[in-house]
Amino acid sequence: MRLKLWILLLSVYWGAVAVSWALPDMDARNLALGGMAVADINISDAMFLNPAILSYSEGLETSFTQTRLTASDFDFAVGASFPIISKNIGLGLGWDAVANQNQVLTGIVRNSNGQVIIDPNTGLPLTQILGFFTQSINTFYASLGVKVGFYSLGATLKYYLSDFGSYEGTGFGWDAGLRADFSSNLYWGALISDINNSVIDFHGTTVNQTVPYTWTTSIYWKFLQVGEVTAAVEPSASQDFWDGSSLNYGAGFELGWLKSIFLRASDTQQGGFNMGIGLIAHPTKVFKEIRVDYTYLGQAPNGYPSRLTLSVDW
Repeated sequence: MRLKLWILLLSVYWGAVAVSWALPDMDARNLALGGMAVADINISDAMFLNPAILSYSEGLETSFTQTRLTASDFDFAVGASFPIISKNIGLGLGWDAVANQNQVLTGIVRNSNGQVIIDPNTGLPLTQILGFFTQSINTFYASLGVKVGFYSLGATLKYYLSDFGSYEGTGFGWDAGLRADFSSNLYWGALISDINNSVIDFHGTTVNQTVPYTWTTSIYWKFLQVGEVTAAVEPSASQDFWDGSSLNYGAGFELGWLKSIFLRASDTQQGGFNMGIGLIAHPTKVFKEIRVDYTYLGQAPNGYPSRLTLSVDW
């Protein structure tokens, strides 16, 4: 059974990569549960979603995600988690990179004397396309999670490095996470990201970019376990602190069998209906566990609805 599942898992993974090349910037399991799940997530993605969950680390775990956002825009994320004290204190490191290709660079037209040429039709400086460039936005994560009784606390330091044509911007941000275990089948999680708004400073060369201050919360409840079959729900909500109209809420459902095959579905107020599947294999050599999660988004404004994540427990 394990061998067959292992072969199936690898077939799905490589087939999806070859056909759609759509591994996401956000964990596929999280998206299948509504994109706001912060109570029950893979430890290898905790630095991105809720650093408090790093406190559950038992060994080295890694994850790789990649998304083709449009025909010319790409995103990938790499994460790794490992324990300092097993099941009590854990560290996480991550890198999320976005590349927007073929961005248009415009500039003011000047004459041979260096003077600005005015457009007679508008009275404004005349502009022209100077060329094309790739905009890149890199976010580096360093996270810590600590368990205190049935609570876990976590914090993340983020460093932003953005290249916008010939302009470069830098900045720092902070996230704080919490998880409470009310029982072995009931968890509550919360995340405050980019506390007090993170600013990417372009040092006066162009307009600074702001990453908004946001809270997210969810509750994971495994309400059924009959033999090898389990069922769980995870209602969630998220909102920009300074924009009361931006509240997003939803609920995800997960049905599991043999702790190896999972079917997922969610419906959110802004993101629509999503569906997903997860496969977990426990090979006897090299790796302790390999997870492949696939999600199909009901609403994908970038036109690429497929999402796939590969995680490995070493």
